Order: sequence, then structure tokens, then C-alpha cells
Amino acid sequence: MPLKLTARHMDVSDELREWVKGKVSRFHKYHDKITAIEVTVDRGKRGHSVDMQVRSGKTEFHCSVANEELRAAIDEAIHKMTKQLEKRRHRMIDKKKNATGGPPIDLPDAASFVQKGDTPAWIHPETIDPQPYSMEDALQKLEKMDNRNFFVFKHLQDGCINVIFKRSDDKIGLIEI
Repeated sequence: MPLKLTARHMDVSDELREWVKGKVSRFHKYHDKITAIEVTVDRGKRGHSVDMQVRSGKTEFHCSVANEELRAAIDEAIHKMTKQLEKRRHRMIDKKKNATGGPPIDLPDAASFVQKGDTPAWIHPETIDPQPYSMEDALQKLEKMDNRNFFVFKHLQDGCINVIFKRSDDKIGLIEI
């Protein structure tokens, strides 16, 4: 993992560089596609400040911390960055678990959909007595019907019950029962 440690108004010892490298190496536990880590350490009149940027693809994380002690400032920055990476990781896991992309929908109890006779409320049963038609006559009857996309009839030649219907591609389908 490429680490860029920059110091302003001070020098960074090799010991500090290795300590920071060891600390930020834990970031892969939370995000596996980290492309760059930039840590900028600055010493000012009021103490030390640490700016940290972590890049992962198109996503960029950033945090800033100021403290009188250098190592304490770095620890705080690493803690903040860990929280950001952890939060992102949990969001991604939740997003994969909840593939619908939205909050869970509360559905009413299934019993509320059942009418008398154990039939769901959206099913409206009808009893029909199929009349004998030829295929051409059934097709003409279907085209005359405005409120239905299907027509049930008894085939004139063999007496079998058939369903002729309009498909979504404006073609005609046939089910022989």
C-alpha cells in the first residue's frame, strides 16, 4: 500500500515513519482496494496537526486532527479514519444484503388478503361455461372484447377447452387444455 508521509516545519524520523506505516497497514482490514494513503504532519505554534487522506477508487476519505503531542495526534487521526472506513464497509455490506436498495417494506399480514373460502382478495373467481367455437371465430370474438385479453372456448372439432390470449408483443397465444 503506497504511503506518502509529508512533514511541514519538522523532520520525520525513520522510526516515526515505520510506526505510522504499521498503524495504517490495518486499513486493509476495512477496505481492500486502497490505492493511496497520504499523511501530512505539521508543527505549528499550538502543537501538531495531522491531515490524512485515503483513496480507494473514486472514493476519498479525509480527516484532520490537532494535538499538542505528535503521536497522540497521529493516533487520533488513525482512529477517525478507521471509523470512516468501518462505516463505509458496513454500508457496503448492508447494501449487498438489502439488494432492493430501499428500506424494508412492511407488508400487511397475509390473512388480511384472504376472503371467504380461503381465496385471496385480489382473485375474483368466475364460473364460465365455454361455448364451442372454431379457431377463427374465437379470434374474432377476442378482438371484439375490449375489457379482456383472453377468451376461453371449447374447440369445435375436438371438444378440448382452449384459451386464446393477446401477448404483450401484440401477438396471439394459445393454451390447449
